[in-house]
Amino acid sequence: MPYKILAVKGGFKVAKKDGTKMSNGRMYTSNKPMTKEKAKKQIAALEINEPQKVKMKKKKILSIYK
Repeated sequence: MPYKILAVKGGFKVAKKDGTKMSNGRMYTSNKPMTKEKAKKQIAALEINEPQKVKMKKKKILSIYK
């Protein structure tokens, strides 16, 4: 599931790319805004922890968001 970083008042939040709600009914992955660096790390963690069709190594995923 692709994610994107959105600028909001007070920082950034992570949401789905298509703009729909997630399976838990929330629009964003966090309740509070965070720094852009932390949002990138959160996307990497989400992608590592969700089932994937093509498996990627953790190091490769983490290097994408640096």
